Amino acid sequence: MPALSDRTFNPGAWAKLGVVSLGLGALAGLVWLSMWAHERYVEVPHLLAQRFDDPPGHVGDSTTRISHLGPLALPTLLADLDGSDPAHRSKALELLSTIKDERVVPALGRALKDKDVGVQLAAISGLARTGLASAAQQLWTALERTDDLTRLRATIALGLCGTHADAQRLLTELKKADGTDRAAMAWAAGRIERRIAHGDVHGYLRAAPVATSPEEARRIQDEIDAVRVALDAGKDVAAQASMLSELTDLDYATWDYGHQMAAQLLALGGPLALHAAGGADALAPPKPTERHLELPAR
Repeated sequence: MPALSDRTFNPGAWAKLGVVSLGLGALAGLVWLSMWAHERYVEVPHLLAQRFDDPPGHVGDSTTRISHLGPLALPTLLADLDGSDPAHRSKALELLSTIKDERVVPALGRALKDKDVGVQLAAISGLARTGLASAAQQLWTALERTDDLTRLRATIALGLCGTHADAQRLLTELKKADGTDRAAMAWAAGRIERRIAHGDVHGYLRAAPVATSPEEARRIQDEIDAVRVALDAGKDVAAQASMLSELTDLDYATWDYGHQMAAQLLALGGPLALHAAGGADALAPPKPTERHLELPAR
């Protein structure tokens, strides 16, 4: 143990220690800066170059990684919306809808006017995926269209991102609709209110149970038919809308919202109608691409 009179650790030694500490700090900063620069200027551009490897509606490693880039991917994806390839525009919209940024919803809304119907459907799916009230505002314009494809899909999308005000408007508007339009509006309104009842307007709802026997399918079909008759008669519309959602909801804890929303329209007809349209095959979402992400070695 050094004596109390030891003076070897003098101010000069402290100064040397400070210089060494500053040097180590600078070295650590350079290491961090080099890693940041490599990620920003090497890995990110290489990853974005693979953004179209997974086709629209499919998710693989590149899709997942690009989604996690967040705002770093926005300039590239927004520029893609002006591209000539509809499949690329659709994939860009799909990726954009997973990023939380104030520029996303307006971009998805503008894509509703794209000249390609497939891109319009991708925009509708993207708006639904965001789960934002501002997305619901964009979707209302599509409910005024004359083509069934985008109008009905947009109605289903409202059920996935709408608020209480949207639900009330749907319950009012459905009185002027009929057939599948009325059922879709009722389902959307019912699903919104059920999400709110669970305490979170963007909350996850469990899918309706799938019939395991012909007898159970017949029972569920009868219940759905009764609900739709009541809706057509205008009886207790809010309660019937909630019941229709409870009886027919599909699982939306999946990547391909477009597929699920299309299948949802079939499910509104009941299990027997769904069976006639392809049954379980109509509900099965696309399988993952199982493509492996390729990044350059460090």
